[in-house]
Amino acid sequence: MRNYIRYTQFVILTFAFFILSMWVSLLPHEYAHSFVAWIYGYKSNPFNIHYGELTWQNIIFIHGINENVNYFLMNLRHDYFAMGLAAFAGPGIATVSIYILSLFLLRFESVKRHPYLFYFLCWVNVINLAELISYFVVRIFVEQDDSGLFEYAWGISPWIVFIVGIIILYFGVKHLYNNLLKELYLRLQLKSVLANALILLFFTFVLFGHVTVRIYLSPSGRFANVVSVIFSIIAIALIIFYWPKRHLSSDNRE
Repeated sequence: MRNYIRYTQFVILTFAFFILSMWVSLLPHEYAHSFVAWIYGYKSNPFNIHYGELTWQNIIFIHGINENVNYFLMNLRHDYFAMGLAAFAGPGIATVSIYILSLFLLRFESVKRHPYLFYFLCWVNVINLAELISYFVVRIFVEQDDSGLFEYAWGISPWIVFIVGIIILYFGVKHLYNNLLKELYLRLQLKSVLANALILLFFTFVLFGHVTVRIYLSPSGRFANVVSVIFSIIAIALIIFYWPKRHLSSDNRE
């Protein structure tokens, strides 16, 4: 009975942490866009963003939120530096900062001693890594997206952004699957292959599947569609290779 209650608590907290970490991560992202526009005189109130409607898509996927920045006016005034900085501020400043901060906090023993705090910060880490992959790998050719806007404003080739994104993808995914997941299994001490497998599946879905879902909710072009298919293949390979039973048994042998 005690195990049933614990695993029920784990499942409920997992979904709660997923939604909360999305909002904790993406609100600063949108505010970063808005504050830069405000600093350069294109907004009277930096907190005036579109928060979206009260729908399940917006609550779970934050589908309706946006920064409410007039990039068209910046373009008309040829204020390309401000335009590029406002577009870049979301993924390049806010998301990168939150991702690095989460990595930093996850190193503290005081955090590791609180399993569910550690688990929540892992979610924040994964959400922001997923956003970085989305903006710097998947949606680099979407003209009206953050990446497309700062590429246009600053005259940067999408392929340069793609190379940066691939580097982020490689090191971020490597750290998550080789280090962070194993540490999380140890801290939560769920002692169940199924429970640990659920963590693996949830994190993998957020990194690769969630990006794909958002692409289909907001069509992002052929390149993004091709990358989403590749991501699906990568996700399956990661799940097979890092299936908890295999690695937990390997650790025990050591």
